[in-house]
Amino acid sequence: MARYSTQGLDFSAAVNYARDVGGPALSALTFPQRAGCLKQLGKLLMAGKDEFYPLSFATGATARTDYGEVRWDAVVTNQDDVPVATYDVLTLVAKLH
Repeated sequence: MARYSTQGLDFSAAVNYARDVGGPALSALTFPQRAGCLKQLGKLLMAGKDEFYPLSFATGATARTDYGEVRWDAVVTNQDDVPVATYDVLTLVAKLH
């Protein structure tokens, strides 16, 4: 079991950053560029999938269920290697037999 708290987080600063930095960066991308960013994210997820299984079990998944949650951060960059988006990704993983 885990407990999370929002205590100490500056939500106003997060929203301002999203409006001032994230939104304009995303808006500057074309739809094909945005699709490329999502493709990058998908490749990143797939490349790390073998690392997800032990994390899955650590969250309480059992051999019977073979699934669990994994949370991690991802940074998407543009063609100039400049960060254009960051994500806190929560995935449910399942091991195929």
